[in-house]
Amino acid sequence: ALAKQKSNYDAEIEKLKKEVQSSKAQAPTARSPPSNLKTEEDYKNYYAAKYFNDLGIYSNEDLDSHYPKKPFQRTNQSARMDRIELKVDKIGQMTSQFGKMVLENQSKKPVAKLNRTQQCYPFQPINSSVSANEEGNEGGYDEEKDIWLDSSEKKNRYYQ
Repeated sequence: ALAKQKSNYDAEIEKLKKEVQSSKAQAPTARSPPSNLKTEEDYKNYYAAKYFNDLGIYSNEDLDSHYPKKPFQRTNQSARMDRIELKVDKIGQMTSQFGKMVLENQSKKPVAKLNRTQQCYPFQPINSSVSANEEGNEGGYDEEKDIWLDSSEKKNRYYQ
């Protein structure tokens, strides 16, 4: 039963495919207005003639004789792609030549020698003008306790 049903579906699908292909073949090609139309009056006459042609009043021969068919111009995509690829290749060649020139110029320049000896400076207290002894160890280093002390004046300045 399932095999028979599947064969019926396949037959219907084939019929539909044939109908679609035949309708594509019968579909009229798009027709653009001729290039010889210059004024608005010419365009009005063309569209009126086309309308009468669609109604069957005006024949296709008359329409073609007065307004010759000019199909939509389709651009040749492959030719365009070929031109783009040629330009990309040319840019790539120029880039590689430029890179070679840069490398050649850099090889002629003298190499800078690095001085690897660095000098380290000892840390100094931020407020070096006021010694810890003058403030009574309030804002400096207490050697006996081995800690740094902050003055209340500094704390109050930031928390106000």
